[in-house]
Amino acid sequence: MTNFRKYASSAVFRNFVYLNLTQVINYIFPFVTFPYVSRIFSQDNYGLIITATAFASYLGLFTDFGFNLSATRDIAKEAKENPLAINRIFNSVITAKIVLYFVFLIPLCGFIFISDKYSRHASIFMWYFAGVFGNLLFPTWYFQATNNMQNIAKFNLLSRVLGVLLLFLIVRNNDDLLNFAIMNAVISLIIGVLAIYIVISKYHIHLKLSFKFTALLVTIKEGFASFTAVLLISFYTTFNSLLLSWFCGYKDVAIYGVADKIIGIVLTVQGALIQAVYPSITAEEQGSIIKHKTLKLFRYNIFLGVMICVFLNLFAPLIIHIFTGHKYDLSIPVLRILSLVPIIMAFSSALSTYCFALKKERYQVYAYIIGVIYCIMANLILIKNYTYFAVSYNYLLCEIISLFALYLFIKNIKSR
Repeated sequence: MTNFRKYASSAVFRNFVYLNLTQVINYIFPFVTFPYVSRIFSQDNYGLIITATAFASYLGLFTDFGFNLSATRDIAKEAKENPLAINRIFNSVITAKIVLYFVFLIPLCGFIFISDKYSRHASIFMWYFAGVFGNLLFPTWYFQATNNMQNIAKFNLLSRVLGVLLLFLIVRNNDDLLNFAIMNAVISLIIGVLAIYIVISKYHIHLKLSFKFTALLVTIKEGFASFTAVLLISFYTTFNSLLLSWFCGYKDVAIYGVADKIIGIVLTVQGALIQAVYPSITAEEQGSIIKHKTLKLFRYNIFLGVMICVFLNLFAPLIIHIFTGHKYDLSIPVLRILSLVPIIMAFSSALSTYCFALKKERYQVYAYIIGVIYCIMANLILIKNYTYFAVSYNYLLCEIISLFALYLFIKNIKSR
């Protein structure tokens, strides 16, 4: 009993509880919004939403630039000892994010406007890009590193409630696509500004943007390895929707996107576990402790992964029909293919966390490069003939190839 009380009062346990609360919120609200959106919009319009989201995700990825991992690690190491260092890291990261946002926004907007395929929906894309600015302001990495997960849960709940209320108020038929895009952007901006205000007023962070080139370069360099890893992962996750929209059509994007969305919803518990344990593992200096904690993470994660996989396979038709009706029956086999992702994620998240804790992120990058090379080549060859089936199978194969390569790299580290 004493051990349980000690564990229940620990930062890791509190992190896990609050992050699970956040993920429960993320889990519950899509049961309301996702069926409504997938039904009210045509397959073409829903596919367009997924495509715009994918473009915005890339802008967000380049804006975050791996800071959600590197800044979390750096602040976690300073949290008890150096408030001035925390303030410096916070300002450096926010400044770097703003600079990167505009650096990548300009060419991305140029591409949208000159593309015959996307330019007619330019206003939709622009509002999704505006929403990214709100996301860059939200300091998940700061709350996570300083064990203030309750703020993430509160803000997440607020954004979800606002989203549901506005969804039913202003999105009523297939013609309200622009309203939907504006709604999401405005909510994102409101939440981002409020979060920054809380950090400044409650946690005594003095916001001071500094655009000195050398300081920005150092901050960007800190996040480069983890950014590269996330970018490479995106080539066989987010990039799939863009490939389908370019080579096939928005309907194919929608069919794949429905299954991918459901996978994203059920992965929330695994994601909470990884986020909760990550600061604790990366703050350690001793290799044996890092290994022990990583193995613990893996055991819990593989159990969750197998349970999720079995559940999705058994109930795939029922899940699709509950969420979207019979309009997306073609998504059923895609969901069954992607049901293996949670099991692969258990392995890859443990190995990735282990690498990052040892500051050997480059091995993760090397492993993903191998997987991405296969993914891009295979998709370019197969996507026109096999559409969403091609990207689904290639997604799994890329994960497996990258995972095996990363294992070999880690084994090489240990044998030295």
